[in-house]
Amino acid sequence: MKARGQTHRKPPQFQRISMPLKMMTMSRPNDGFHFSFAVPFSQRFQTNFGFDFSNKKAPEFEFMAMLAGGNNMMNEEEMSYINAQSGSNGRLGIQGQYPLPLGVKLSTEMDMQSPDP
Repeated sequence: MKARGQTHRKPPQFQRISMPLKMMTMSRPNDGFHFSFAVPFSQRFQTNFGFDFSNKKAPEFEFMAMLAGGNNMMNEEEMSYINAQSGSNGRLGIQGQYPLPLGVKLSTEMDMQSPDP
Protein backbone atom coordinates (compact mmCIF):
# COMPACT_ATOMS: atom_id res chain seq x y z
CA MET A 1 0.00 0.00 0.00
CA LYS A 2 2.76 2.44 0.83
CA ALA A 3 4.44 1.76 -2.54
CA ARG A 4 1.24 2.84 -4.34
CA GLY A 5 0.94 5.98 -2.22
CA GLN A 6 -2.10 4.80 -0.30
CA THR A 7 -1.80 5.18 3.44
CA HIS A 8 -5.40 5.37 4.66
CA ARG A 9 -8.07 3.12 3.18
CA LYS A 10 -11.71 3.65 4.01
CA PRO A 11 -14.37 1.01 3.44
CA PRO A 12 -16.91 1.87 0.72
CA GLN A 13 -20.10 3.57 1.78
CA PHE A 14 -23.23 1.44 1.96
CA GLN A 15 -24.81 3.57 -0.79
CA ARG A 16 -22.01 2.66 -3.20
CA ILE A 17 -22.39 -1.04 -2.44
CA SER A 18 -26.16 -1.03 -2.90
CA MET A 19 -26.24 1.24 -5.99
CA PRO A 20 -25.90 -1.55 -8.64
CA LEU A 21 -28.76 -3.49 -7.04
CA LYS A 22 -30.91 -0.34 -6.92
CA MET A 23 -30.19 0.45 -10.58
CA MET A 24 -31.11 -3.07 -11.68
CA THR A 25 -34.40 -3.10 -9.76
CA MET A 26 -35.55 0.41 -10.72
CA SER A 27 -38.12 -0.06 -13.44
CA ARG A 28 -41.43 1.46 -14.30
CA PRO A 29 -44.37 -0.65 -15.38
CA ASN A 30 -45.30 -0.14 -19.01
CA ASP A 31 -48.40 1.99 -18.53
CA GLY A 32 -48.11 4.54 -21.31
CA PHE A 33 -45.26 6.75 -22.44
CA HIS A 34 -42.50 8.46 -20.44
CA PHE A 35 -40.46 11.22 -22.09
CA SER A 36 -37.67 13.18 -20.42
CA PHE A 37 -34.81 15.37 -21.52
CA ALA A 38 -32.02 17.18 -19.74
CA VAL A 39 -30.72 20.69 -20.35
CA PRO A 40 -27.26 21.27 -18.85
CA PHE A 41 -26.88 25.04 -18.67
CA SER A 42 -23.36 24.61 -17.32
CA GLN A 43 -21.24 21.97 -15.68
CA ARG A 44 -22.58 23.01 -12.27
CA PHE A 45 -26.24 23.82 -13.11
CA GLN A 46 -28.35 21.13 -14.74
CA THR A 47 -32.07 20.68 -15.32
CA ASN A 48 -34.29 17.79 -16.31
CA PHE A 49 -37.86 17.83 -17.64
CA GLY A 50 -40.05 14.73 -17.63
CA PHE A 51 -43.50 13.97 -19.02
CA ASP A 52 -45.61 10.93 -18.15
CA PHE A 53 -48.51 10.03 -20.42
CA SER A 54 -50.46 7.17 -18.83
CA ASN A 55 -53.24 5.01 -20.17
CA LYS A 56 -55.05 5.15 -16.81
CA LYS A 57 -54.16 8.52 -15.21
CA ALA A 58 -53.96 12.16 -16.23
CA PRO A 59 -50.64 13.27 -17.77
CA GLU A 60 -47.98 14.44 -15.33
CA PHE A 61 -45.02 16.81 -15.63
CA GLU A 62 -41.89 16.81 -13.48
CA PHE A 63 -39.08 19.35 -13.28
CA MET A 64 -35.71 18.90 -11.57
CA ALA A 65 -32.88 21.41 -11.13
CA MET A 66 -29.48 20.76 -9.55
CA LEU A 67 -26.82 23.27 -8.56
CA ALA A 68 -23.42 21.86 -7.59
CA GLY A 69 -20.86 23.69 -5.46
CA GLY A 70 -17.27 24.55 -6.25
CA ASN A 71 -15.69 21.35 -4.95
CA ASN A 72 -14.63 18.32 -7.00
CA MET A 73 -17.81 16.86 -8.54
CA MET A 74 -16.22 13.43 -8.98
CA ASN A 75 -15.69 13.03 -5.23
CA GLU A 76 -19.05 12.35 -3.65
CA GLU A 77 -17.82 13.02 -0.12
CA GLU A 78 -16.48 16.52 -0.89
CA MET A 79 -19.24 17.60 -3.28
CA SER A 80 -21.76 20.20 -2.19
CA TYR A 81 -25.07 20.46 -4.03
CA ILE A 82 -28.72 21.38 -3.84
CA ASN A 83 -31.36 19.55 -5.85
CA ALA A 84 -35.00 20.61 -6.22
CA GLN A 85 -37.82 18.60 -7.81
CA SER A 86 -41.36 19.67 -8.54
CA GLY A 87 -44.22 17.90 -10.25
CA SER A 88 -47.70 18.61 -11.53
CA ASN A 89 -49.04 16.12 -8.98
CA GLY A 90 -48.20 18.61 -6.19
CA ARG A 91 -44.98 16.97 -5.03
CA LEU A 92 -42.05 19.17 -4.02
CA GLY A 93 -38.70 17.72 -2.98
CA ILE A 94 -35.45 19.36 -1.94
CA GLN A 95 -32.15 17.63 -1.20
CA GLY A 96 -28.84 19.15 -0.25
CA GLN A 97 -25.37 18.32 0.96
CA TYR A 98 -22.57 20.47 2.31
CA PRO A 99 -19.22 19.10 3.51
CA LEU A 100 -17.89 20.41 6.81
CA PRO A 101 -14.39 20.14 8.29
CA LEU A 102 -13.13 16.87 9.79
CA GLY A 103 -15.01 14.72 7.27
CA VAL A 104 -18.49 15.67 8.51
CA LYS A 105 -21.29 16.22 5.98
CA LEU A 106 -24.42 18.28 6.50
CA SER A 107 -27.21 16.63 4.52
CA THR A 108 -30.87 17.55 4.30
CA GLU A 109 -33.88 16.14 2.50
CA MET A 110 -37.44 17.41 2.42
CA ASP A 111 -40.38 15.91 0.55
CA MET A 112 -43.82 17.51 0.53
CA GLN A 113 -47.03 16.45 -1.16
CA SER A 114 -50.06 18.70 -1.49
CA PRO A 115 -53.31 17.15 -0.28
CA ASP A 116 -55.74 15.91 -2.90
CA PRO A 117 -58.80 18.15 -3.29
